[in-house]
Amino acid sequence: MAWLFLLGLIGDLWILPQVQVERDSVVVVWQTAIPSRRATVYYEPADSTPPTRSYLPERTDFAYEVWDRKNLLSREHRLVLRDIQAGVRYRFQVRSVTEKGDVLYSRVYAFQVKSTDQGPALVPTLDLGPYLFVTAPGTLWVRIRPTRPGPFELIWEEVGRSHRLPFSQDPERTDWMRVRAPRGVPGAPVRYRVCWGKQETSCTPWYALRRVPPPGTAEPVTFAMMADDRSGYLHPESMAWVNRINVPVLGREVRLAFRRGAAFLLMPGDLVYGYTEDTVSVRLQYETFLQATEPVSAMIPLLPGMGNHDATAPMIVLDRRASVDPPPPNAAENWFARFFILPENGPEAEKGAPPYRENVYYLDWGVLRIVHVNVDYRFDRKGRKSPSSRLDERQAKWLEQVLQDARYRGRIPLVAFHEPLFPGGSHLGYSLDRHPEDRDRFLHLLQRFRVPFVFVGHEHQYVRLEIPGPRFPLVQIINGRAGSSMHRDVLEPLRIPYADWVKARSPEEGVVLLHYSPPLSFQGVFLNLAGDTVDVFHYERQ
Repeated sequence: MAWLFLLGLIGDLWILPQVQVERDSVVVVWQTAIPSRRATVYYEPADSTPPTRSYLPERTDFAYEVWDRKNLLSREHRLVLRDIQAGVRYRFQVRSVTEKGDVLYSRVYAFQVKSTDQGPALVPTLDLGPYLFVTAPGTLWVRIRPTRPGPFELIWEEVGRSHRLPFSQDPERTDWMRVRAPRGVPGAPVRYRVCWGKQETSCTPWYALRRVPPPGTAEPVTFAMMADDRSGYLHPESMAWVNRINVPVLGREVRLAFRRGAAFLLMPGDLVYGYTEDTVSVRLQYETFLQATEPVSAMIPLLPGMGNHDATAPMIVLDRRASVDPPPPNAAENWFARFFILPENGPEAEKGAPPYRENVYYLDWGVLRIVHVNVDYRFDRKGRKSPSSRLDERQAKWLEQVLQDARYRGRIPLVAFHEPLFPGGSHLGYSLDRHPEDRDRFLHLLQRFRVPFVFVGHEHQYVRLEIPGPRFPLVQIINGRAGSSMHRDVLEPLRIPYADWVKARSPEEGVVLLHYSPPLSFQGVFLNLAGDTVDVFHYERQ
């Protein structure tokens, strides 16, 4: 299992920059997890960047290169930036070349300075966000990460009314801020922006959105599903290695979903690469994931879940053959919750165990009930084989209650989790099928409450599979191509005993869009990155 030890180290390829003011100069100082021999800083005024761009090296207004010949293979670097103007928000990204020639990129950072009698001085500005989260149909949150503490305001406008609300420190992460949006008319058009400073001169663009429909409202809705945006160490393109997140592909997919009318993004796991003890790497991976979804995630909410890679962010490497989940409050489940604001209606965890809070939850979106369970809870690796993942007893009891309540209230349940009930081939024997009895109990629970769809990732391909049931089939949608590297066996013929259940299969990267129409009709489509239709399907019950 030497590869396990290697994977743990690979997660630590990060660049951590910081902006400082030294005398009359603005300086970028950065550290690298491993020594680098060459580095480039790209920077530009943020206002010159079209809102559809989230990525700098494609085009920059300024690019200066530094190569310190006296200190080759250093972990610390510094570069003086030129032509910096006061009152302008800048974005920058660092590119580093390691001793072996590997190219690494930092995520994109921001800074802003003002003029004083003593020279330029750093002022608070927006580094990450804004991000929109929903914890209940009438409860919206806007979250940001500033470069430093300061006065940030939410300017919220709807149906002729305007609200100005101050951001406050986030209790989960002290370097983040959040504010709860005003309750308004359900379905009414809303727009908002974030401003900072003494005057309303430094602001984000206006973001338009619609509120979540009230529970039980049977109105049409379209949503998108994708998973496995984390990159892999075998990915051939270094631009997909930004803190192990495939920023270009994930960015293109969320924009495609937004353009096609998605109301929310369902993302069941492997958001980050994980496999690291380094909590700096964990933080940078989640921050980069969030940044890759901008600005779409300012207008439609993310509904993420945990996968096996997320469950190793962080992990403790015992030796080259085994790793375990750190205990709370540093368990991977704790870290996951720090970067999102999600419903807290999951089950209570066993005393001393990692929490289910915000990684197991449900949300009613009109008549749809979206349920996330965590089949990789307390994921670890011991011995020579990967552990089988399953729905544990506490989650199973909770899920039964949630589905029973959905039936009583007339909701249509849709369930998301990371590992397939029935893999499409590449993870055969390494998904929930590793323990068929546990898998079948989970399946029978879903069939008992007539769940029409389950959404999973784990396999780096698209597979639509119809599982026969006593009355109605259960459709399993696998879409693990939001940026992950393709498995070699994806292109090989199917070698699974239930091959006739597979209705569509594709190795392409893309987005699943599902449109619900009352009373119980779904029209689905799988689109590749070019927006071309790869698969179309229809599901309806009388």
